[in-house]
Amino acid sequence: MLAVFFNGVLTAALLAAAAYAQVRMPHHNATRTQATVGRAVLFVLGVLLGFLTVVWRPDSPPWWQVMAFLGAFGVVHVPAAFILWSKRLRGVYR
Repeated sequence: MLAVFFNGVLTAALLAAAAYAQVRMPHHNATRTQATVGRAVLFVLGVLLGFLTVVWRPDSPPWWQVMAFLGAFGVVHVPAAFILWSKRLRGVYR
């Protein structure tokens, strides 16, 4: 039961990183096209990694598959979120 709780907390943190990266992307790119392409690449890679995570463990319960998908989606966004966060701290915009 405790593992489910910690998995939920980790998934929530990873989704927060994904939301942060998606929201901050337009503020740090020169053009709207660059921001859109960057957001689309992160989204597609997140969905693909989430799909692979679910496919590799087909015998898992449905709640685990949902949390694994969302966690994998968030993991893809963590590097971008860190880069955008550090750019924001340095005051680097567009």
